[in-house]
Amino acid sequence: MLAALRAVIGALVFLGVFFYPFQFTLSRQSLGYHSWQELNQQTSKSTAASSLSVTGQQSAETKLPQAGNKGKSPQISSQPEKMLPLPRQSTAVDPPPVEYPQIMKRVEVKGKVGISFDDGPFPGMTEQYLDVLEKYDTRATFFMVGQRVSLYPELARKVIEQGSEIGSHSWWHGRLDQLETGQVFADLQSVAEQVYDIVGKEVSLLRPPYGRHSEAMVAAAQELNQQLILWDVDPRDWEDPPPEEIVAKILNQTIPGSIIVLHEGHKNTLQALPEIIQKLRERDLEPVPISELFN
Repeated sequence: MLAALRAVIGALVFLGVFFYPFQFTLSRQSLGYHSWQELNQQTSKSTAASSLSVTGQQSAETKLPQAGNKGKSPQISSQPEKMLPLPRQSTAVDPPPVEYPQIMKRVEVKGKVGISFDDGPFPGMTEQYLDVLEKYDTRATFFMVGQRVSLYPELARKVIEQGSEIGSHSWWHGRLDQLETGQVFADLQSVAEQVYDIVGKEVSLLRPPYGRHSEAMVAAAQELNQQLILWDVDPRDWEDPPPEEIVAKILNQTIPGSIIVLHEGHKNTLQALPEIIQKLRERDLEPVPISELFN
């Protein structure tokens, strides 16, 4: 009797061990279980799809729209909840594979350097940048994000009123170098129309986000008569180093005709700005808007 009972128990244990993996597999499928690798893949696909959707659903065969349609509102959403957070990095990890002669990093000119600020406008910060520029009788180039201009038009007006100029930094600070020519054109035209509607000024300068560029971007910029501007002086102020470090890096890199890239929305950059202007002038280098380097 005892031997029979042991045999039955042994058989049940064997069957339980044998069928357990099948039961676990079925439970994963029935509960919609996904590994962290699968979730990462889904997240990446979703992020990529949402990024492209912001610029509009244009196919690879999109033809260039006609330029010069001033007064029209951009077709890209400017709702605050759809705005993407700005990245902490101004340059791409990998350098672009091709350098284009149409892109300016520095200009052969004596006694001047171009000074520029990316990523704005920023309420509460842009005004302070302008106050410093006003105090030191300096003008600059503000490469602005189209979405932010649409949300804070009064700050774009203040930039023009102060005597500085506005350039394009794309509509949503995305990777324009990964888009087709028609998509890049639509993005840049939206910024140009937005700025023209608000301040009545043409956008003639373009700085692509991260400094990333492509043949499609060059073609779109040429169609819109926008000069592509990069830089040769980058203190990496988006990393928020101490103000004195920002000043030192700029002075170490700057030569006549240099183009300096700085960023709005950073307190250390704001604190460094007065000394940047003063130290450049001590070297007989006048900080000016980038367009003045071409005159």
